[in-house]
Amino acid sequence: MEIGIRAKSAFFILVFVQMLNLPTAWAGNRFIDYQGFSVFHGRSDGTSIGPDTVDEYEWTTLNYTLGKNLTTWAAFETLLGAGHLETDHYGDTETLEVRVLAEVHYKFLFLKFGAGIAHLFDDNNLPGLAESGIHGIISGSAGFRFRFHREKKPPVAVCLGYGVEHISAPFKDGDDGDDGWNTGGVLFTLSCPF
Repeated sequence: MEIGIRAKSAFFILVFVQMLNLPTAWAGNRFIDYQGFSVFHGRSDGTSIGPDTVDEYEWTTLNYTLGKNLTTWAAFETLLGAGHLETDHYGDTETLEVRVLAEVHYKFLFLKFGAGIAHLFDDNNLPGLAESGIHGIISGSAGFRFRFHREKKPPVAVCLGYGVEHISAPFKDGDDGDDGWNTGGVLFTLSCPF
């Protein structure tokens, strides 16, 4: 019980810290270099690991992104978003997620890897997932990155690729029916410098 309380507290602290970044970003502080949004839509049959096909599900998420360029080829991003998880034969639920990602890009290619936490508002009877207020996320994606230059304005970056999201309840280690889910699908991001 105490672990669950600490996990929920950590989750909302991360959300609070993320929201504190917004005034800094809007004020043009160079601590934050760019903002944007990302959309992910994936299905369980996009990976070889996960629930049986009779338990197929889809996960769609929309995230607000704040990024910091570390070098000309690497960046650090924080994402705050919400989503909808839908199963074929079980219940549906909304989700709230916070992620941190490291991005490496070279010419027209990008690679992202990171982790985060998600709150599933109703995880009752979802096969393969334990009933837990907080679930961990491991994210990975790769694909193409394009920059569109604008007259007298910073360029806009667009990424289109394939992403995999693994979600499972932390501290469960396979107990309580939690084996984790893997979702593979399309990832689209749009970012614009301040």
